[in-house]
Amino acid sequence: MKLKISRPRYSHLWNSEFPVVIERTVAIADKYDMTGMLLGKSFGELSAFDPRLKEMSVYVRRNEKLAAACELDVKRDTLITGIRKVVRAFEDVDMPVIRQHYEVLDALLEKHQSQTIAKANLTSETDRLNKLEKDIASNPLAQEAFAAFGLAPVVRCLFETNREYDVLFREYIADKSVEEYDVAGLRRECTKAVGQFFDAIQYCAFEHENIDYTALVKELNQLNGYYRTQLKARDTRRKNNKKDKGEQIPPPPSEV
Repeated sequence: MKLKISRPRYSHLWNSEFPVVIERTVAIADKYDMTGMLLGKSFGELSAFDPRLKEMSVYVRRNEKLAAACELDVKRDTLITGIRKVVRAFEDVDMPVIRQHYEVLDALLEKHQSQTIAKANLTSETDRLNKLEKDIASNPLAQEAFAAFGLAPVVRCLFETNREYDVLFREYIADKSVEEYDVAGLRRECTKAVGQFFDAIQYCAFEHENIDYTALVKELNQLNGYYRTQLKARDTRRKNNKKDKGEQIPPPPSEV
């Protein structure tokens, strides 16, 4: 019987998505008698990538944490710099109430040398912002002054961002045992193996009509069709909105 397996464009999958597709492909095939279907060799070569793909997933997640932490670092730099600029903007305002608030905040920011926080190394910046947060928490006059200048939400956002950064960076450091991976090389090897596996299925289905490959091919086509559709939708969104980086494709439903 002549059967055809639909294939997604593996090169368009994100590094975080690629292992999921391959692992689901292996899981589907593993439900069938690969030896009886004369697919033992090609399936064995594909399934042998499983431990390497799991290690790659850990490596990719670690790098994603670092990238997210870097974005948060830029955000907290922007926030502390913006807060300082707003406070400085009130320096020459000759109104008693405003002057009172300005002097409180100017003294606070000078104490913590706010002009150098964004330029400090990552760990030092985190620690200095933590100290600034504690200082503000114990200083009602500073809290009142920030509120009067409309900066209370910005200050909260600064410290929330700093805490988020700290958590992500600590997780990144905790995963430091993960070795460097040639992700592109592994993906090329694995894509070749899955292609050869699909070719073997199609060849065997044509050559051995006494063996039923229909159910296996149907399941694989459901999986691959899901990713083809998702990738096409993401590409369309990107074309319509060039600034849209797209969203990660969620794992397919279990029945796919």
